[in-house]
Amino acid sequence: MFKGAHSFSAYPIRPVWCVLEKPTPFPIQITLTVPKKVFPHAVDRNRIRRQMREAFRLQKNNFYSALAAKSDTRHYGIILIYTAKEALPYADIEAGVKKMIKKFLAWEEEKS
Repeated sequence: MFKGAHSFSAYPIRPVWCVLEKPTPFPIQITLTVPKKVFPHAVDRNRIRRQMREAFRLQKNNFYSALAAKSDTRHYGIILIYTAKEALPYADIEAGVKKMIKKFLAWEEEKS
């Protein structure tokens, strides 16, 4: 996944993505990851993952509709990596997800 993939930073999230060869039922396949080295306790990692998942879920419809508005039907595999060194409040994570989506759509627009 990481070889030949694209990425940028939208603090506290770093998306890494590639275009999928085979179409999937949804335009985006998402994976969330929180580094064990920074957050050694599973409770902390799980909480951050839940917050990231919820923030993405709330923005998913806008993201999908913006991708569907484009003429091509590319499908993406995206890994969202949590990059902050401490657990941030949900509002900061949500802002990072919104920024990530905005940057991703700008990249998509540039490449199309």
